[in-house]
Amino acid sequence: MAAPGPAVGGTVLEDHLTHLAAALLPFRQSEQLLARWGGEVAQRLAGG
Repeated sequence: MAAPGPAVGGTVLEDHLTHLAAALLPFRQSEQLLARWGGEVAQRLAGG
C-alpha cells in the first residue's frame, strides 16, 4: 500500500509546513498575551 500523497499540492514537506504555519497563526496573534502569562507563571514559580 502506498503512502498518501500531498493534500494541498507540492511535496509532503511543503504541505506539512503550510499546515504548521496556519496552525501557529493564532499563537502569533496572541504573542504579547502569551508572553505576559509566561512571565506571570515564571514569577509565581520563582516565588514559591
